[in-house]
Amino acid sequence: MTIHNAAQASSSNTDNRLWQKLWKVHSHPRCKDLIWLACKNILPVRANLLHRGVQVAPFCPLCGDKAEFVSHALLQCREVAPVWFASPLSIHIPVQDEIDFSTWLFYMISNCDSSTTSTIFEISWALWGRRNDWVHNSRQLL
Repeated sequence: MTIHNAAQASSSNTDNRLWQKLWKVHSHPRCKDLIWLACKNILPVRANLLHRGVQVAPFCPLCGDKAEFVSHALLQCREVAPVWFASPLSIHIPVQDEIDFSTWLFYMISNCDSSTTSTIFEISWALWGRRNDWVHNSRQLL
């Protein structure tokens, strides 16, 4: 076994443990499904829709400033980041740095209790729902 193979096996074991922990979170199944879609980068945000050949504007429908990737839609949009800070978790999300959603989430899962993780899932679900209300029903965020 090479060092590269050992590192891959170790990383794979860590990933498996994190996925197992993710699925055990006490949260509604629809929240877990959303998180899974986000972590696998298959959530239908504008960047992913464009990648699949859907003709949409690449910019975030909420702020219009940046391309809408998963991390932008759920964490870093200037309309979304304040929600995380105002939540009971008081999480400060830096909007200028590139953050990978799954890396951020796995860090949080590894370092937070199950109640906090459940709250993260629920906030993510609520933000995605608000985003979709804005996109599909032209409803204001707040």
